[in-house]
Amino acid sequence: MPSHARILGAEALGTALLIITGPGTAVLLDDRRDETLAIAVGFGLGFAIATILVGPRSGAQINPAVTLALLIAHRIDGKVAAVSWIGQLIGAAAGGAGVVAVAASRPGFERGALSSNGWGDLSPGGFDWPGVALLDVVTTAMVVVVVLTLISDRRSWPVRALVMGTTMAGVAVITAPVSMVGANPARSIATALYASTDSQAMGMIWLFLLTSIPATVLGVVLWLMIADERLENTGLFLPPLAQARDLADHAVERAVDAVDDVVDHAGRVDENR
Repeated sequence: MPSHARILGAEALGTALLIITGPGTAVLLDDRRDETLAIAVGFGLGFAIATILVGPRSGAQINPAVTLALLIAHRIDGKVAAVSWIGQLIGAAAGGAGVVAVAASRPGFERGALSSNGWGDLSPGGFDWPGVALLDVVTTAMVVVVVLTLISDRRSWPVRALVMGTTMAGVAVITAPVSMVGANPARSIATALYASTDSQAMGMIWLFLLTSIPATVLGVVLWLMIADERLENTGLFLPPLAQARDLADHAVERAVDAVDDVVDHAGRVDENR
């Protein structure tokens, strides 16, 4: 395991790279916010490159929600989670500053909302906050499931880069018209920090920070449903949850046995004809 300082640096570098290629693409496109494909490519390539670059050093979390998921799943400890979150915040701030510095060189540049996450006037499609919140929960949970699955299956870093890059591109295609691509609190912070005060971008950031928590828990639960991992080995273990899982397992087994009995009976009837 690399030192905590290297983990912090790797997460800062990886997050900054994602911000420059993802939100940076959206900001530098100016008001051409219908360029969803270009934005999706920016997010996908940025995540893929960052995964290859810093993956062996920090696990390429590059997302506070993913870090929380790894903590809940007992894949990392509290110290690693803390330095990862600090690195992600540093990377988000640095990446956002870099994007603004480049965009400011364009004549007539106005910061505005800087393609920040939001709803209402900040949503390209004019979506209101309930729909934005629901989509952010779903897409963040999806990212968490993909990351945990790749880790538990011990996939190689090139494979992880390909799958995560594709996943982020898909998330961007879905969410760009709704909230300018969320599913990552660090991404939400990166542009809101530098948006103009009258854009309300900073005032809307609370929603994307808040939704990341239930989304992370949902992602871990969904992962547990498909992974060879025990609930008892995670931070979600509670006796009632374990009992509910055991009851569900028993019900599924009984249903499968019932189907087998029906199939066997049908086979015997055909043989006797």
